[in-house]
Amino acid sequence: MPHKKHPTPFISPGSSSLLVVFLVLAIMIFAVLSFVSAKNDYQYSLKMANAKKDYYQACNRAEEMLEELSSSFEPKEETGGFKIPIDDYRQRSVQYKILQGRKNPSYKITEWKVEMRNTWEGKDTLNLPSFLPGIP
Repeated sequence: MPHKKHPTPFISPGSSSLLVVFLVLAIMIFAVLSFVSAKNDYQYSLKMANAKKDYYQACNRAEEMLEELSSSFEPKEETGGFKIPIDDYRQRSVQYKILQGRKNPSYKITEWKVEMRNTWEGKDTLNLPSFLPGIP
């Protein structure tokens, strides 16, 4: 009696183990990516929280300075102003106009803005290659 050949199965016994290893590896990669993303989001939120805290502290200092200055307004002065640093790059600029003098001090804020502390002056040039004929 001749022995019949059985067809070989499409999925061999080792392929299921290989699939499990691949899935575990993929899950580990996604876990690491999720962790790195969460860590970066956390660091960014801390940075933004500190920037907002510095901003509002500068606003509070500006309000306190206006309160202190309002008691010493001179009738001869018409306008005034000051700048409060927020951080290394920004500052709060406040300009005011005096409406009344010492007896009944009042003022109007004419400027309340955030501006850069230093201006950028571009002095460097960048020589780019030109691919058009006749243009250096």
